[in-house]
Amino acid sequence: MSKIIAICNQKGGVAKTTTTYNIATLSAMKGYKTLMIDLDSQGSLTISTGAEPLDFEINIATLFEEMINKKSKNMDVRNAIYPVEGIENLYLIPSIIDLATKEALLNTVTAKELTLKRILEKVVDDYDYIFIDCSPSLGNLTINALSASDYLIIPTEADYLSYRGLGDLLSVVDDIKELINSKLEFLGVIITKYESRLKDANEVLEHLQSKYNLLGIVKKSVSIKDGIYAGLPLVVSPKNEIAKEIKEEYEKVFNYIENY
Repeated sequence: MSKIIAICNQKGGVAKTTTTYNIATLSAMKGYKTLMIDLDSQGSLTISTGAEPLDFEINIATLFEEMINKKSKNMDVRNAIYPVEGIENLYLIPSIIDLATKEALLNTVTAKELTLKRILEKVVDDYDYIFIDCSPSLGNLTINALSASDYLIIPTEADYLSYRGLGDLLSVVDDIKELINSKLEFLGVIITKYESRLKDANEVLEHLQSKYNLLGIVKKSVSIKDGIYAGLPLVVSPKNEIAKEIKEEYEKVFNYIENY
């Protein structure tokens, strides 16, 4: 039985995709069969793997469309799963801009919150870990991700607005646990793009440490972007000391998931 982990924050620009790709890659590098799901219509995770969203005939939007049109009996989710080039054991369900349209149409579906869970039913036992890169909103897609997941990890920047936004997200999580998915567990937060020279960042860090389980602190670094441009995440081949430090932080996060 796989562990399904949602990487989620309704605020954009907090490195959700980078976090997802690096942690999922570490899982694959340890020999675990690992699936990533790009649940953002911007397709950032898909693009980060070096792929082009339009090159995939079948994607996550296709799967939602078939569920919306009640054609799920003929649907094989495996047709939407592709190996990630250059990383053994890592697979992807890609996204595309059309996903935004499907999100709106979910309002016509009975038990719309469980659509993704139903999509994954046939493959959930095929993988050791499934990581979901969520949309930067609290809309239907994010609700679907949280309803299908066992665990939640929240990447956040160490700034005041990001800190305030965590409460809104966790309020939604509490509702989902009560009404839809009682097994969902919030594992903790990962601080991203951290700059210790900023007073605000250090103050927010203290608040986060006192209130939440802090899984890791990832410093701001151009090394992360360099990896994305190469189509491979930083953890595959860190080039310098700061990159090695960042890899260690991601390893701490995955080790926590692995041993939980």
